Amino acid sequence: METRFLLRASQRLKLPPSLRSLTPTRHYSSYKPSTEQVNPIGDYYASILESSTPEITSKPPTTATLSSTPAISTTPADADPGPSILFSSRLSSPLERRSEIKRQSVLVAGVWVPPKPDEPDNCCMSGCVNCVWDRYGDELEEWAAARKEADVALRKENSLEKGKRRRKAGL
Repeated sequence: METRFLLRASQRLKLPPSLRSLTPTRHYSSYKPSTEQVNPIGDYYASILESSTPEITSKPPTTATLSSTPAISTTPADADPGPSILFSSRLSSPLERRSEIKRQSVLVAGVWVPPKPDEPDNCCMSGCVNCVWDRYGDELEEWAAARKEADVALRKENSLEKGKRRRKAGL
């Protein structure tokens, strides 16, 4: 390490060649590399390198053997197939979801207000394009806008009714 440092330092300082010869010269024809590693391996790796590779005695199958017995079905033929959609609601298509929301909507002062959506509990956390949280956010915005519109319509109706009452009382 010292000789390498001295060589680099002498090259940087541009010392005359007579002073550069402080480093030992190597004749590459007789140079033999060292068998020692810079970072010696530990005992674990040395034992792995010294051990021989186990030989495989069995041969892989070359052809598939056909079974004469039929495949066994564990479910009876009349059993319920179960849910058709696993990671979503049964109303997974937007059209079906929209029709379900319209069916549950309530008419308030001439404005259809959808039910407040429930937070989803079936997010798969894989970054879907149409994530259930995105749908929830859209439905929540629609619900808030419809509710606000219904509140304004109710206020108008109440103010019109008060105006009619005043007119009747004034006559």
